[in-house]
Parts: sequence; C-alpha cells; structure tokens
Amino acid sequence: MLKWMLVVPVVLGGLSVAKAQGPLDPMKYARGAAQWILSLAKNQNGVMTWPVNDSDKKDPDFQLYSGMPGGILLLAELAKEDPAGPFRDALAASVAGLQSLQLDEKISVWGYRVDGKFQIPGGLYTGNAGVAWLYLELYHITGEKAYLDKARTVNLSLLRRIRNLEGRAIWDSSTDVISGAAGTGLYFLRAAADLKEPLCLEMAMLAGNFLILEAIQTPTGFKWKISPSVPGLYPNFSHGTAGVAYFLLRLYEATSQLRYFEAGFRGVREMQTIANVKDNACAWYHHEDGGENLWYVGWCHGPAGTARLFFQLDRALPKTRRGAEWVDRAAKWLLATGIPDPAKPIDGYWNEGICCGTAGVGEFLVDLYLNTKKREYLQGAEKMAAHLAKAAEPAGTGYRWVQAENRESPDKRDAQTGYAQGAAGIGLFFLKLSRAQRGVPVGWRLPDNPF
Repeated sequence: MLKWMLVVPVVLGGLSVAKAQGPLDPMKYARGAAQWILSLAKNQNGVMTWPVNDSDKKDPDFQLYSGMPGGILLLAELAKEDPAGPFRDALAASVAGLQSLQLDEKISVWGYRVDGKFQIPGGLYTGNAGVAWLYLELYHITGEKAYLDKARTVNLSLLRRIRNLEGRAIWDSSTDVISGAAGTGLYFLRAAADLKEPLCLEMAMLAGNFLILEAIQTPTGFKWKISPSVPGLYPNFSHGTAGVAYFLLRLYEATSQLRYFEAGFRGVREMQTIANVKDNACAWYHHEDGGENLWYVGWCHGPAGTARLFFQLDRALPKTRRGAEWVDRAAKWLLATGIPDPAKPIDGYWNEGICCGTAGVGEFLVDLYLNTKKREYLQGAEKMAAHLAKAAEPAGTGYRWVQAENRESPDKRDAQTGYAQGAAGIGLFFLKLSRAQRGVPVGWRLPDNPF
C-alpha cells in the first residue's frame, strides 16, 4: 500500500533504559513507550500487530481506547520527529496490521463476531469512528494520500450504518463521548472539515438532534444518561453531561444553529449547579446516587476532562469569557490536590494513564499552558512527567507502566499498550510536553480536544 512498507524490524535497537541523570528528557520516554510496544509485536511479512497488554497477551484490537490506533499515532509522530529513524518502517507495518483486523476489507469495517453475529460499533473510542479519525490524522502527519483514501472508505461505511429514527441519528443507544452519539458526532465534525463531505455535517446534526431528545430536564438545565439500559448517571466528560454538552456547543460552532447552543448551554448550567466550588477551585462528583463523595481527577470523570466544556463555552461566547473562570477553577483544584504525590490518598486517582490518571492530568496542563502561557501549568505538567518517569519500568529496550485500570479492581494490574490506559497515551503525553517545551507545534488533536 505504501512505499514505507519496505523494511520492517520487529525489535528496534539503540535505546538505553538507564535512569536519566540531570533534567528530564520527555523524548526518552516517548520513544521508550513506542519501543516497548514494538517489543510485543508480531510481524508476519510486513504485517505487524501487538496485544492490548503484556500479561494475558490479550488479542490485538482496533479500538482507539485500548487497541492499536494509539500506538500507531505515537509511531507516526515519532517518525515525524526523526524521518530517518526506525519508527517510519514500523508505522507502515502497524497500519497494515490494523487493516488485517478488518471484518471485511471490501467495505472497511472493524468489529466482533458474537454468537455467530457481527457487531460493528461506530463509537469514537470503541469503534469505527476512531479508526476513521486515525487515518485522517495519519494523512495530516505524513501527507500520504493512501491514508486519506482509506479515511474516505471507512467514513463511507459509517455513513451507511447510521440509523435515522424520527430525525435522530444513532449508531447504538449510547449518548456519550466514549462510544455514543456525542463522540461519533465529534468525529463527523472533524470529517466534515477534512473530507469536505456535506453528509458528515448532516450526520453530526442528526446526532445532535438525538441528544436533544434524550436530554433529561432538571430544575436548572439538562443532563444525560449513557443510555436507558445503563443504570446511574455520570456528570463528567467521558460518559456524561459534560461530554454531551461539549459536543452540542461544538455543533453550534459548526452550524450556528441556536438549538444546539441552547441545549449545550443547559448542560453547562447543570454542571455549574452541581460543581463543588471552594476557594475558587472546583470539581465534580463521579456519579449520582452513591458517588457524590468520589472525586476523579482525570479526563474521564474529573476536572481534566470536564474543563473542556467550559473552554468550548468561551469559543461559543468569545466576548464574555464566561467559561475561562471555570477552566481556571478546575486547574486550581487539580494543582491543589498535590498529585502526583498527594498528602493523602484520593479515591479518584490511582493510575498513570490518559483516561483517569497522571498522564491525562499532565496533558490537560500542557494544553492549558499552550493556550495561556502560564508557567504554573507547564511546571505542573513537568511534575506529572517526573512522576511518570519514576513509575516507568524498563522492559526490553523500552518502558512500560504497570497499573490497575479500574478503581474497583485494584489487584488486577498489568501494562497496557493502548491510548487511554497504556503506554501509547503516556508516550504521547511525553511527546506533547517535549514539543511544548521546545516551542514546536503539537500536531495531532483528537476530535474531543478543543485546545
């Protein structure tokens, strides 16, 4: 497919894993994360795949959350850093590996066979929208038209699979950023800009219509459940009100249609109402009906993710700065916790990943620094990086991070390769920090990141 698929080393050499002396070099750990991922890879005739983790060697997966896309993005960005280096050839082979996981190469879909039936998820972090986004990103990084062509093909399969029910667009019954209409809608906003395909914006609008109809009225605004079948209600970004409202404000930005702003702003009002504000800092509890005393820190259920809603509010209302104070409050709360070395344990902080741990907080602080140039944010991100460097375990010629993914399963610890909970996401954080320190443009941006 690509001219890069000529020489594909399975294990790349030349990386020292000795503890660094002197100032921390983030690039050492960005490369080390990729090196460890590649050390787990199987390479068959230029087709490279790697497992989700290194404990039970869970099969290769196509999902952005835990599968191969995060590692592929890391390889692409490292190849951009060093075009003559070894990651370029590994990138081509890993893309071929991702494509080998397709259910049907003719229509470019990824999914699972369950009880003899195919399940083809559409979600941003759990389905085909995330794969389509990866191909768009690879095109921007490399300039290779083959990636753009593949993105168009995957995008077409998503357009074909949408279900339009009374003006509502759904790929499943979910509303959220992880797997539901908000995340898939965010992908379609990105695709509309990149592919210049009018149907993409139309699909995003149908997703917005669905979300408006799914909104739950409160005394002060709107809130959303993940789906009717999922018990409980989560207010924060990945599974809850903040993420849905964020998408609706992004949709307003793209369409100028007030119904999307009004619904998104009602979500903002709900989040302002339930915020725990103290000493001009704020956070939001994990879930209703029992989780009101559980405070996460990260992208999924904490201020590092929920602040994105308020940053986007300022883009929708640029003259008012109504969101900026809430972004500052979220950052102040995070810095005041003392993480990554809090004085006392925090129930919502126990791992190192992008989703709910150290790297996710660090990425948020880097993003804030890039937008505000406030040194305290860069220093906070560097503090997270120093902690991650200490937590890194030398493995082969690279680094891995062993941790528990779930708060309720603290004894289930392993090292993952993916974006949300593994080395790929941590490596990308180190790379983003390095570029911020060097004054180099970050490059990639996920569809749910407004910074």
